[in-house]
Order: sequence, then C-alpha cells, then structure tokens
Amino acid sequence: MEPERWIVYMGKYPDNDTLNKKLAELRSLNIRFEPLSNPALSPGLSLAAYPSEAAAKEGLAQFASRGVRTARVVQERAELRGQWLRLPQADASLKQRLDNLKAALAGKALRPCQKPSTPAATPS
Repeated sequence: MEPERWIVYMGKYPDNDTLNKKLAELRSLNIRFEPLSNPALSPGLSLAAYPSEAAAKEGLAQFASRGVRTARVVQERAELRGQWLRLPQADASLKQRLDNLKAALAGKALRPCQKPSTPAATPS
C-alpha cells in the first residue's frame, strides 16, 4: 500500500515563461519547491507534501503567512493498494530478468521504490 499524498500546489501554468516567473517569485520569498511529474498537474510546483488534506491545509495557511497567495491544496495521488514485491538489491542482471515478467503482470509496471518520504513537510 502506498498512502495518499496531498500537496500545497501552484499551477497549472500555461507556459514556461509564466512558470519561470513564479519560480523567481518563490525564490525571492526563500520558499522551496519541486516540480511535479504527474501529467495532470504539470507544469506546476509542489511547495510541500502531507499525508492528509487537513495537514496540507495547515501547511497552506503557513505558506500564506509568508506571502504565497496563489497556492492551493490538491491530492497528488490517491491511496494505492495492491501487491508489492520489493527487491532492494536488484542488480542489472535481475532487472533484465524482471523485464520478462511484464506480460504476466497484466499491464502493471515494474518501477523503482520511492524513497521514504519525510513526515508532513513544514514550510521553512
């Protein structure tokens, strides 16, 4: 199981110029951010991630007190349930053999494990 993830989100920006302008504004406020890989939210930015909507709303209020006005809380991903196979020491040879299992996985992708996330992020 992978828990749901809520973020303080800025975007979706219409073009790179608008995105770059927002990046400059955030840097001037000394606010950290990260780009998103979720196509539904890109191009956009995550200011922080949280395990619940309530925690994300608290984080949003903290960002607002630091001058962030256009951010909002969104669910980046819903809880994912399923079977997980963890292979922490998978070398290149094993990875190649695992590729042969794709047909048996009924369209489910093999992917690297995510790095453990930190508990609810707090704006700094």
